Amino acid sequence: MNNYLETGIAVVLIFFVFSTVTYVIQELIAVNLKFRGKMLKQSLQQLMGIVSSELLKHPQLNKLKENADKLPSYIPATNFAMATIDIIAEKSGARTNDLFADFKNGLTALKNQQANTLIKDGLPKLLETLANSSKDINELQANVEKWFNEYMDRVSGWYKNKYRWVTRIIAICIALAFNLNMVRIIKTIHNDPILKASLVSSAEKLVDQPDVVKDYYLSKVDVHFNEIDKKYDSILKDTATKKINVDSLKNERDSEKYKVLTKYNEEQYYFASSMIKNISSDKLIFGWTKNPFKVLDERTNLRRNMYCYEYLVSFLGLMIGAIAISMGAPFWFEVMMKLVNVRRAGLKPKGDSLAK
Repeated sequence: MNNYLETGIAVVLIFFVFSTVTYVIQELIAVNLKFRGKMLKQSLQQLMGIVSSELLKHPQLNKLKENADKLPSYIPATNFAMATIDIIAEKSGARTNDLFADFKNGLTALKNQQANTLIKDGLPKLLETLANSSKDINELQANVEKWFNEYMDRVSGWYKNKYRWVTRIIAICIALAFNLNMVRIIKTIHNDPILKASLVSSAEKLVDQPDVVKDYYLSKVDVHFNEIDKKYDSILKDTATKKINVDSLKNERDSEKYKVLTKYNEEQYYFASSMIKNISSDKLIFGWTKNPFKVLDERTNLRRNMYCYEYLVSFLGLMIGAIAISMGAPFWFEVMMKLVNVRRAGLKPKGDSLAK
């Protein structure tokens, strides 16, 4: 039974590695095709209703764009709250020094505006609830930030579901590119104790450092971009007094972002390739041979063409590999943790282990 368990751990490790590679590729595609930005815009339109266009044009959000033609892929809750409060307060007509009062007056004006149109959404009522549960403007901002963060958590789930087809296509391409015939791979691992022990050892090392493993499927490029924006925004605020060349600063900011993105791409490529390299060996090669449709005949010890049923088995193995890695790295890491813990619980302690 332990032999089958170790084979399972080794196979799950392979699923985890290639699921991570799939995620890396998907993230790079998402950045280039702006999937996150499009999803974020749709979410804000649904969330903010009639003021969504004003929100996207507000300086608090507009400055998050990489350039005028690109949508931001991430909006900090603080920026969102400040922009929302400012937009609603502006609708009060006559601004005062009391932003909290202006916000409430703006809500009243927005409700009256809606009453005279066919546009109906629950935004004024929701914001009114947040305002009534707040003592001052600081508490209101905190409540708006909390509301936005909770909504964005749901958006993350919608993003994954909406673009799940991208993951599946990438998974199929990876399974074909690396010849992930799981029938062949499982058979190879099960019949080679040394290879199996090596893979199980690698799985145990990963399980023992879950915090590090989380970084395998977390994108940091947006975080770095936001840090750069904050740094240059603080500098640009002082351009009037220091007479700094604004265009020069913006070019420096764009150059710094380009370097971050280039480094990110290089790190992701190195990370993905190193993960595959760490589980590869002379017995377990991921890829295609010169004659992929020829196999070694066990009786004659000569290479021959594959039989029809062997083609079907190979196709089935590739499909199993594609479906498995499309399930995601977090899922397979959880499975790997459980299997490793079961194996450790079943191991008999050495004679001196109790004495230590």
